[in-house]
Amino acid sequence: MPIDGYGSVILSREADAAGAVADYLVALGHQRIAMVTGPQTMISAIERRRGFIEALDRNGVAFLHEIEGDYSLASGVAAAEQLLSLSPLPTAIFAANDIMAAGILKVASERRISVPRPLSVVGFDGSLVAELLTPALTTVARPFGEMAEIATHQLIDLVEGQPLPQATPPPLRLVIAQSTAPV
Repeated sequence: MPIDGYGSVILSREADAAGAVADYLVALGHQRIAMVTGPQTMISAIERRRGFIEALDRNGVAFLHEIEGDYSLASGVAAAEQLLSLSPLPTAIFAANDIMAAGILKVASERRISVPRPLSVVGFDGSLVAELLTPALTTVARPFGEMAEIATHQLIDLVEGQPLPQATPPPLRLVIAQSTAPV
């Protein structure tokens, strides 16, 4: 898919992956679900938000609340301060990246709100941070190795003057860890 200013890019199916997060949370019985989006000027953030909301709608679950973040720890903390002040509390929060999810876990811990019960938290990106957190973060993993291989082949084709084949991005996958549980 072309993007102005870039010769070739590999785009992940962000909306599909975010939809899988919503489906998973609903399957666990969550009905009060909030989201910390990424900046709505970025394609990744727009797609994650769209996929998540569409899946909630498809499952007949109303979206509790959303706050726009900027993919930073500080914005995750600020969003958590607001979301964890709601009454009743959300039972699940989906953060559009693992760093903001870390901010949510930090505030939940400070407020003595246990994760994964009564609050489940999910991130996105499958970063090392997800494994380092306590509890380990449920996240959407991005297959960086496969993406690098595709990009390398495209670069070689470009250098050799070959036409670039339409690359199918490898699927993102939901990695279940300790930060989520049934209601």
